[in-house]
Amino acid sequence: MRIDGFEESADDFAEFAEGLREFADGMDDAVDEGTRETVKQIERTAKRLVAVDSGTLRWSIAFRRIDLAEYIIGTPVDYAPDVEFGSAPHVITPTTGEFLYFEGEDGHLIRKRSVQHPGTPAQPFMRPALREHRSDLARNIQAEIDALAKKAFS
Repeated sequence: MRIDGFEESADDFAEFAEGLREFADGMDDAVDEGTRETVKQIERTAKRLVAVDSGTLRWSIAFRRIDLAEYIIGTPVDYAPDVEFGSAPHVITPTTGEFLYFEGEDGHLIRKRSVQHPGTPAQPFMRPALREHRSDLARNIQAEIDALAKKAFS
């Protein structure tokens, strides 16, 4: 007895199985790349939103990969939390020497043992950037999975 078309169907199933293997093998990379794309979007938005004086804080915002689909984004600049969250009124004292020195409004040098800083209002940049791109994570991962599926099954 002979069954027509069996070899052709077997070849189709083998090709489909190979596509499934390729799809499964690429899934981790697709999720990682979708996550990376989202973190890049967050970084760009944070740099756009951050208050700029010298530009140091803006240019220090960066991300790095920790593990598969695990990234960290932030800045090593020590005053970044004060910009993001603001600061309460506080006393400033010298870190070296006995006095703080600064120029007064009239141009004369002023010498003080401490000064009362009035505090600064919050100027958030990281939290709004995270909120803005929260829904992009699923969309970016889905786009990478769709591209993987198209490659594996076309």
